[in-house]
Amino acid sequence: MKKLMFGMAAALALCGMADIESKNVVGYSAKEAAKGKFLIIGAGFEAISGGTKINELISGVEGVDFDAEGTFVSTAAQIQLPAAVGYDTYYYLNDGWFDDGTEEGAIKAGWCDGAGNLVDAEIVPGVAAWFKSVPSDATATIAGAVPADATQEVECPKGFALRANPFPTAIKLNSDAMTALNITGVDFGDGIAFVNEAPQIQIPAAVGYDTYYYLNDGWYDDGSEEGATKAGWCDGAGNLVDAEIPVGQGFWTKGVSGTFTLKFTK
Repeated sequence: MKKLMFGMAAALALCGMADIESKNVVGYSAKEAAKGKFLIIGAGFEAISGGTKINELISGVEGVDFDAEGTFVSTAAQIQLPAAVGYDTYYYLNDGWFDDGTEEGAIKAGWCDGAGNLVDAEIVPGVAAWFKSVPSDATATIAGAVPADATQEVECPKGFALRANPFPTAIKLNSDAMTALNITGVDFGDGIAFVNEAPQIQIPAAVGYDTYYYLNDGWYDDGSEEGATKAGWCDGAGNLVDAEIPVGQGFWTKGVSGTFTLKFTK
């Protein structure tokens, strides 16, 4: 009998691009994951067959065996994808069940739901996920095709949300490769209130997060004695930044007074 399924899906890490085994695979990226440590990751590839199903994109993870007692939920590698409420969690098993047309079905390694069934859930482009390798250190790899679209827009809601570059590239804040649309910035003012009022991007750092704010009057050096100001992502001192989000790195956005959109360009 087929096991009951529940949950949805997620994504993984990245780090560079090159041709790998299949001639149909146009690129791959990988991210080192220390045992037991949660990472915020993003993916920028599509499956060669189309879509973004995690079992067609993500490899390089050590599996564990399914057990009826449910021990595997504590011992298996995990992907946690944001859902309407909380997260949908998937586990990497050696013996995930799938329907092969026979009465008993069959098993193979892959990402599974909490009942041990292989899933066909898909990564949402531009949405980041939590990833944790529980059995050991891992090199999580995504391989596939680079999205054909030249641009993609990612909606950022009011409040905190996990987001990612939908393309497999590093990207700098305030560059033409990532622009903010329909965003309401705030003024630097006295340098205190804006940290609670401005839209935010928070990028994971060695310890905690590096936080940037969208200001109407971010300062930059234009070669003059006083400098100049324009709208953009700024540090806590009100200076425009060129901080880089690495390949495959997910991040937090926070719409404070309302929603906004990030437009990514190859």
